[in-house]
Amino acid sequence: MKSDPFRISVPARIHLTLLCLESKGYRRGGGFGFAIRPGYECLFEPADRIEIADFRGSSPVHKTQTNFLRELLCQLNGGEAPGIRMTIESGHSPHVGLGSGTALALGAVEGWARMRGREMTPLEICRASGRGATSGIGVTTYFQGGFVFEVGSKQDGRQIQSSDRANGSFDRPLAMLAQGMPAWQIGLFQPKDCYCVSPEVEDEVFRGALPLSKEQVSEMLYEGVLGLVPAILEADLDCFCASLRRLQKTAWKAAERSLHDSWLPVAESILYRTGALCCALSSFGPSLLVVAEDEGSLGELREAAAPVGRLTQISVQNVGRAIGPCLS
Repeated sequence: MKSDPFRISVPARIHLTLLCLESKGYRRGGGFGFAIRPGYECLFEPADRIEIADFRGSSPVHKTQTNFLRELLCQLNGGEAPGIRMTIESGHSPHVGLGSGTALALGAVEGWARMRGREMTPLEICRASGRGATSGIGVTTYFQGGFVFEVGSKQDGRQIQSSDRANGSFDRPLAMLAQGMPAWQIGLFQPKDCYCVSPEVEDEVFRGALPLSKEQVSEMLYEGVLGLVPAILEADLDCFCASLRRLQKTAWKAAERSLHDSWLPVAESILYRTGALCCALSSFGPSLLVVAEDEGSLGELREAAAPVGRLTQISVQNVGRAIGPCLS
């Protein structure tokens, strides 16, 4: 067993949209998204038993996530001794649209394997984590970072569910593109009294909005494949923003955005009036991606949005997780 403490730094991710949401299409899941920092900083140390410490907070959603991670590590560890202590030193809260569940589950599995001196392939880590059944964006950005376009897995008739509900049913998603992104000026807006979107609420949206029609899926494909993808490859910020703005009006994204009618229209109105190039909800939200012309514009947006929420500067991360020694 490897006894020296070490850290794993994991990117968060922006999830721009799910994609294959028909009932009888070729694929299920899939979508577009990209890795961002700051993400999640995790410390792994030997311990007498399995322990999880979470410095992000102690709310019920934090405790639910740490309980899941503890159970995951207990299953991996079996009856082996000693245990492992995983400390989440910093990162985004659960269920705010930034992929904490997948990032931390993958980190927990890889941390456990490293602590035990065991070699695991990325596919083995994904399967052990139980994540990635709804979308492969988070599992791809964990290892590679950057922008990801993936088409999910083969259609098998299973109902699309929230990532938490789909645990344990991993079927490797097919990534069509994993590409570094330009260093555009981006920020993350969260409303005052930022709240979490529970798996129960997510499931209600899935049940109410799905299945999409072939035409509705085609509209998302058009904006993603002919808009987002070439914009990334050609570093075309105008095209990227135009496509993202139109993507917000597609059927699935409209369903996700409907959860935030109490603040989202007001916040976007302020941000666009102040010069935002585009705003895009990440996954179910409430986190909102904001793209600016330059760093100065991002500062102006931060000041203008202060009455309704908090805008923080983030950046694209074009590499996956980093594993290193504990130096402190």
